[in-house]
Amino acid sequence: MRRYPLLRGSGWALLATCCMSCGVSGGEDDTTASDRVDEAWRRYRLGQFESAASLFLELTLEDVELAESSGGLGWSRLRMLNPTGARLAFQSSLVADVGWLDSRAGEVFALRDGGSSADALLSRARDVLRADPDWRFVHEPTVDWRDLRMTAAQVYYYTQRFDSCLAHCRAVDSSLGLDRADSLSWQGAPSFEAALLREVERLTAEVTE
Repeated sequence: MRRYPLLRGSGWALLATCCMSCGVSGGEDDTTASDRVDEAWRRYRLGQFESAASLFLELTLEDVELAESSGGLGWSRLRMLNPTGARLAFQSSLVADVGWLDSRAGEVFALRDGGSSADALLSRARDVLRADPDWRFVHEPTVDWRDLRMTAAQVYYYTQRFDSCLAHCRAVDSSLGLDRADSLSWQGAPSFEAALLREVERLTAEVTE
């Protein structure tokens, strides 16, 4: 899972300048709740995670679009390396709307980063992938179903469920020729498990680059 937004630097700075210059001066403040949610996500995409989290928290306290604002708070906290706080926010989002997939997916990464139950993590990942096999986080499009698959693959590997691990790896790379019964496919590794670990590391690096 990537640690920074897909778009950043001068491109976002220019966009931010344009957004600020396009406002209507004078008159009453006609900012809507939706505008404020959009502004919080804009800060998130700029990498301003503390500022985004502050605005999302404000929105949740006002019960504004609670599923989305709590989810946004979760993703912001996740980027601030606060998986416990992120998970609490994701859970609040899911109470407001149990079908909010971005929060369900975010909870997978919060569970991973917080070192929580492997089975809980795998259950959340299955929920997302069953509901939308091609899930992609719209506010950070480089984070998608492949991140979920490889997170699950890592958990399966380290809990010694190698066949399930291999299945998730093949879902990401359909050309993967590794076969437990065929030592030639291990490509010089001393065991199937060692060859599988090599593939997990390779695919994780490709997905997160």
